[in-house]
Amino acid sequence: MARFIPNEAGIRKFKADQEKALNLAADIIAQRIDPQVPFRTGFLSQSALNGGRRISTSKDTNDVKFIQYSAPYALKMYYGVGYNFSKNSHPQAQAFWGRELMTNKSEIEKIFKAAYKQIGGK
Repeated sequence: MARFIPNEAGIRKFKADQEKALNLAADIIAQRIDPQVPFRTGFLSQSALNGGRRISTSKDTNDVKFIQYSAPYALKMYYGVGYNFSKNSHPQAQAFWGRELMTNKSEIEKIFKAAYKQIGGK
């Protein structure tokens, strides 16, 4: 029986590849969610796509938990209570944007696998 004992350099590369894949997956997810984000001036939408995006994972399960929009009014827009969202720029604009995708574990897994493969992982 052959045993594989990873060296420190291999572990660092694997962790770096995971981080790159996580960032790429965040980009893909944010792009897929974007048409659902309410849009008037574009600031809210761009607060995720222009560096405001954060992706958080649970330490136990590695499941994606959220992408953060940094616009100060993002939370009010997300819950959307009392708002009538314009459909001019984003016809799919809605409260709770991205919830359907983010709760679809198989689709999120596909996105992460594709991102990892794209950065050169196996």
